Order: sequence, then C-alpha cells, then structure tokens
Amino acid sequence: MNASADAKVILAYLMEHCGIPSAAGEGAGTGGDTGTGESRESSPFRRIRGLEDAEKIISLMHQELTIARWYTIGRLLDSGITEADGYRLETITDTITSVDAAKLFREEPEFYEKLARVPAHILVKELGHDRLRSMLIEAKGPDAVRRYDTISIEDLDAVFSSAEDAAPYKRTITYPAGYAVRETWEKEAAL
Repeated sequence: MNASADAKVILAYLMEHCGIPSAAGEGAGTGGDTGTGESRESSPFRRIRGLEDAEKIISLMHQELTIARWYTIGRLLDSGITEADGYRLETITDTITSVDAAKLFREEPEFYEKLARVPAHILVKELGHDRLRSMLIEAKGPDAVRRYDTISIEDLDAVFSSAEDAAPYKRTITYPAGYAVRETWEKEAAL
C-alpha cells in the first residue's frame, strides 16, 4: 500500500467534493471569467473556503479512524490474539529516563547538592511573588529588577476602583491571528 498515493487520491476526492478549484483557479488563462460565473479573483477565496471544509472533514475522519483503530487493538488484546494469518500486533515502547534523586542523595550527597534545582513555579508557590521580588531587589537592586517586572490585567483591575481608572494603564495590540474566508452573505447575516 502506497499511503502517499492513497492520500493524494483521497485529497483529490475531497477537493472535488468540497468544490475546491485548482491553485491556478478554474479556467485560468481564459480571461477574467473562470467559467463558473465568478471572477478570477474570487477563485482563491473559494479555494481557501473549500480547503477549510476539507480540513474539517479530514480532522473528523482522523478522530474516527483513531478511535476505530484503538477499539480494534483493544478487542485483540482482550481476546489474547496478537498474531494471525501473517500479521502480528507488536507493542511499541517509549523510554523515559529520569534521575533517581533519593538514591543520588543517599549515595552521593555532594553531587546531589551541586545538581539539585527547585523549579521556578515551586518557588513562586512556596514563597510567593512578593517575597521573591523583594529578595531579588535586595540582591540586584530595584532598577535591575524593574526590567523583569510584569503586571497582569487582573491585578491592575483589582487595585483600581473602576475599569475607566485602569484604562489609561492598558495597551491594546490587535494583530492577525490567522485568516478565514467567509462569504459576504454570512457577514451581512451576522449584522
């Protein structure tokens, strides 16, 4: 089985099913009309929309195939069958290696002390942001620490009595987080 060739056949079917024009656009080279009653410029929009639909279909298919695969493996394992008719169910393993910290502490305490670290989130949990910041100011000075300071929107809102009072201290940045093609009638219907 050539999975790549099969995937191309499935994708071609989905593209046709979802009405996705080719990358060049349907009827490219025939002038301004694509032969579908739409302009050459609208064809890429229709292609994006169709590809989004195909992507959703493939995502759902992936979920369903994964569930079906694991269900079938489970049935084989439940029945104790791991080999039949030239097929064999093999267990794929992954290995995780970690340090046995307790053993290192018992047998090599100097190395343990040299290597042991406390994750930052534990320091915050145990000591708190305020105490840690104070310790850092004491060690490095306030000017050095100020460049690392962060203030959350929630904390800012909590110290001011109203959203209007907090507003001058907020910056809002809008940036493209992706693109989606919507048909203009959908936009008008949403209004």
